[in-house]
Amino acid sequence: MEKKLSFTKMTGAGNDFIVFGSGCPALRSADIVRLCDRKYGIGADGVMALRDGAGEFAFAVDFWNSDGSSGMLCGNGARCILEYARLTGRIALGRETAFSFAGSPYSGEILEPGLVRFDLSPNFRLEAVDDLELDGQRLRGHFVDVGSPHFVIQTGSIPRATGASGKSGPNGLAGASGEFGGGGVARYVNLDEVPVFELGRRIRLHRRFAPRGVNANFIELKEGKVFVRTYERGVEDETLACGTGSTASALVCLALGLAKSPVRIVTRSSEELVIGIGTEEGRITSLSLTGPARKIFSGSISL
Repeated sequence: MEKKLSFTKMTGAGNDFIVFGSGCPALRSADIVRLCDRKYGIGADGVMALRDGAGEFAFAVDFWNSDGSSGMLCGNGARCILEYARLTGRIALGRETAFSFAGSPYSGEILEPGLVRFDLSPNFRLEAVDDLELDGQRLRGHFVDVGSPHFVIQTGSIPRATGASGKSGPNGLAGASGEFGGGGVARYVNLDEVPVFELGRRIRLHRRFAPRGVNANFIELKEGKVFVRTYERGVEDETLACGTGSTASALVCLALGLAKSPVRIVTRSSEELVIGIGTEEGRITSLSLTGPARKIFSGSISL
């Protein structure tokens, strides 16, 4: 028997989510896939169900990617759920809020309506990778896990020959401009020319990151900002923004001495996110993601 469910559509810098309030029944992976389908469902990058919190937590959140997978952190999703909680009267403006997201404790604050700071754990993993082989070329980048795993690579280090295998699309290799790096290998010089879908998918599925896979982030520094494009695991496509990917990219830039906190990130949607990185005696002690989060519309759907 079908049941009608009320939902709210939220967006965080273009990363969009379907949100259900307390009282939402258990959702199956097939339900998530149907809800997120942009032609036959509501359409979204992911789904969140807000539930009553316990103890110190104002609320708890279950999260799913659009393919039905779950259990990972979503930074923009966390910011959206905080704004949703404010809109529904669960939390107040300007007050630190503790909550649980996918089973882990976090906190955040509504700085002003539509502007949200989410505090991530400063305990993350970052390591250099200089031997990721694709098409006989070695990609150099960094693996970063901030609650969701990411591979971050600078545009200028990507050989143009890499990614030629697989699906060819509008961002394919034909006609792309490049410059020659070490060994006479032509490399990308413009983030807009990088074949994010083709190359991102191959990195996401690379045996190096099996069995979980990884999100692939391509970055370019210009105008004092970090421009980021992300192929997201679980969405299996490029998204308009990725909060944990932006955070991972900022951490890599900080580690390489290419940026200082706060790091301004320009997403594919052109909306900006700000990564705050606090340090004490050379050690990172705080990590935050700040940016826009807003309601798009509300409705109901039968499942």
